[in-house]
Amino acid sequence: MIRVPYRTAFALAAFLAIATGASCDDAPSPGEAYASQRLLRCEKAHACKAQYPGVDAAFELTWSSDLEGCKRLYGWSGAIGGTIEDQVNQGRVAYDADAAVRCLDGLEATTCDELWSPIGALQEPKACDGVFRPILGAPAE
Repeated sequence: MIRVPYRTAFALAAFLAIATGASCDDAPSPGEAYASQRLLRCEKAHACKAQYPGVDAAFELTWSSDLEGCKRLYGWSGAIGGTIEDQVNQGRVAYDADAAVRCLDGLEATTCDELWSPIGALQEPKACDGVFRPILGAPAE
């Protein structure tokens, strides 16, 4: 499997955005950040499967039996990310692009021991906590 770092994926997206006349920032859009977090979680979980402290059945229930299944399970296709984009654009969810970059960098740097500690619980960098926040009192449609 060839693993493409998320920054490479964003560079490609930036090139395509420029080529098509779309605007482009250095930070990922909410949908890109959401999809990249999902992808990195799946990649890390499967790369660290041998160190998973639980039984295989528990791992597969949460992360699927293979990376492609995990990506389908967690909506890496971007369809869910589009929903996040809508929620941010409608003012229902706050998005912190700087936290998204720190989160993605932290996910990439996480070791297998860090990933599964405490026992069996996927741990994420603290920056990931602040990427998306619901806006209390936001209007419902």
